[in-house]
Amino acid sequence: MVASVCVAAACAALAGSPALAQGRERPFSWTGFYIGFHGAYAWADMEFPGAPPHPAGPPRNNLEGGFLGGQVGYNMQVSGVVLGVEADLSKGNLNQTARDGNAITQTDTIDWIGTVRGRIGLPLGPVMPYATAGLMWDRATRQQQCPDPAAIPFGHCNTANGFAPYNLSEDKTHTGFVWGGGVEYQVSRFVSFKVEGLFSAMSKETYTLGPTPSGKMLPASVIEHDIATVKVGANVRF
Repeated sequence: MVASVCVAAACAALAGSPALAQGRERPFSWTGFYIGFHGAYAWADMEFPGAPPHPAGPPRNNLEGGFLGGQVGYNMQVSGVVLGVEADLSKGNLNQTARDGNAITQTDTIDWIGTVRGRIGLPLGPVMPYATAGLMWDRATRQQQCPDPAAIPFGHCNTANGFAPYNLSEDKTHTGFVWGGGVEYQVSRFVSFKVEGLFSAMSKETYTLGPTPSGKMLPASVIEHDIATVKVGANVRF
């Protein structure tokens, strides 16, 4: 009887030991939902398809700037690969202003970027290099200013032609196919960090800024741009 009690007590103590508890922990896996945040830096080159080079055509702005945003996604580890989907949204300020003539300025701005992408990764323990592709959108603004018509002897910003000072702008949403890759590292079962690079060629959109206060209609501009981003982020995993 005493022997039976001792054996039972020993089994209970062994079952509660750290070694066996560790053995019962969930095996390492990338499967699960996650949410996180990121900081990014982006570059965008504005182009006017079919237009001649400046000064015969409009000046081309080359934008760059920082962004902050968040992401949410889901991974499933299957047969030696990780399949996932991720959506993100970033707010920032890419902008540049170019002078067109003596007084007219042309300003381009991108202030929102979002993506929805699939991911495929190679799980190497806590390290996972991955490729990603999907859809990107961004919100761009085209602005033209004529602060001093008297300074321009001809063209869109000229007192003799009936123009008055103006500041006109229009917002457009550009879309495109995005692709890239990155590396993610799990520092624990619940936290991971990533570095990621993306590139997209965005759609052509037509900007119609006029009319000016004096009633003159500014010519429409067809604009497209490429955009490249580098992101550093962190995820909390569930």
